[in-house]
Amino acid sequence: MSVTRPIPLLKPPPPAPSLRRRWRAYMILGMNLLVLLVVGSATLIVALGQRHAAIRLHETSAQQAGAAVQQVIMDTDQMLAYVGQTGAERADLEALLSLNPALREIRILNGDGSEVQRLPDTNPHIMIDWKRHPAWAAISADKSYTALTEDEPPALMMAVPAAGGAVIGTLDPALLWRDALSASIGDEGYVYLLDHKGHVLAFGPEVKPDRSARPGDLDNFRSARDGDPSIRIYQGLTGSWVMGRAARLPESDLVLMTEIPLSDFLPQVIRGLALWVLALALAFVVGE
Repeated sequence: MSVTRPIPLLKPPPPAPSLRRRWRAYMILGMNLLVLLVVGSATLIVALGQRHAAIRLHETSAQQAGAAVQQVIMDTDQMLAYVGQTGAERADLEALLSLNPALREIRILNGDGSEVQRLPDTNPHIMIDWKRHPAWAAISADKSYTALTEDEPPALMMAVPAAGGAVIGTLDPALLWRDALSASIGDEGYVYLLDHKGHVLAFGPEVKPDRSARPGDLDNFRSARDGDPSIRIYQGLTGSWVMGRAARLPESDLVLMTEIPLSDFLPQVIRGLALWVLALALAFVVGE
């Protein structure tokens, strides 16, 4: 006896989505894209504004610090010139040294370049032929002379013409410019000064340099030394990641570095990420 098996019924294909449903889906997709576009544009505008503000802050701080550094040189030049004009006695020179910690040594020369006085007289056997020194050429032309020595660490030598000779001072750059570089940039930014070889000459009293820091090896230092100021992101003098700017001071071999820790920009970054998260959340809700 044969068994008749039922023939399975074929399921009808699902109905095609209506035009209304497709339009609604396209509208939701467009709204999602619009939300992301608006939030992304706003975040980009804020980021560009923050970058511009940071650049302006670097430039303004560098200008102020550079003016302070130059003012210290002018004040020291006037101080040495006053010594030469008044013909200070030994007691006056000793008082001057005690009142100016940055002043390591002071020398009085006569008209033929011979030393008349030297304080402190720690190495009397070491004599310099001043007539062969570049400072004497400037003095003979009735001009002041300022230059860093080749010592390690370098010192700053300043020479000014005086009645019948010259006054020469040797100064400690770190102490000389410490107060001039004490102003902070933003919350935790700072300024410091380098010579053309990359030696750190001076920084503010609040700065704690990292022993492994080598700012003289940075690309932006080399670029600034060649006369092209630049801004980069790198590990700064204190060891933290910073946005730093290097610029050469006019008519000198000194390079001024301004550095702002990236932590100063974290609130703006967090706000931007929060906007993106909010935009994605809204897009998900609308999509549901």
